[in-house]
Amino acid sequence: MCHARFPLAAVLVLSLFAAPTVADRPNILVVIGDDIGWKDYGCYGHPSIRTPNIDALAAAGLKFTHAFLTTSSCSPSRISILSGRYPHQTGAEDLHMRLPVSGVFISTPLREAGYFTGHMLKTHYGPNGMKQFDWYGKSVKEFGTFLDKAAAKNPSSCGLDSVTRIVRTRPEP
Repeated sequence: MCHARFPLAAVLVLSLFAAPTVADRPNILVVIGDDIGWKDYGCYGHPSIRTPNIDALAAAGLKFTHAFLTTSSCSPSRISILSGRYPHQTGAEDLHMRLPVSGVFISTPLREAGYFTGHMLKTHYGPNGMKQFDWYGKSVKEFGTFLDKAAAKNPSSCGLDSVTRIVRTRPEP
């Protein structure tokens, strides 16, 4: 009788180490504000600039309180943020340089882990940078198509109601 219980006990113990399901994984949203200072958002204490949607995302998610600039140029800075490497390590240390073929963004391991990845608006990453995303949008209006495609890939992983509401109810410029 004791031998019959061992396999069941082993399965139960091993199930504690099982990978999380798609529904257990967090949604990840990286917002890179181009040519904006860290104190230019309400969630970081700006006294007069109103950023209610960014503030809501910061309140419900992770807000960075310690960040450092590796370069003041936009392209190398974005590539550094998405690759986790210093500009001189990425091979794209100057303005409008493209990500070399050997470069990898955080989107690549996320895709390999089953995430649907997307990028919108300003890039200057070049072909190697763009191929690391499942989707690319050129306007804020297109973000709805990203949400639809992400939901089609992993319907149980898209708890993006607040983000969808923010984008789809955004006033026209």
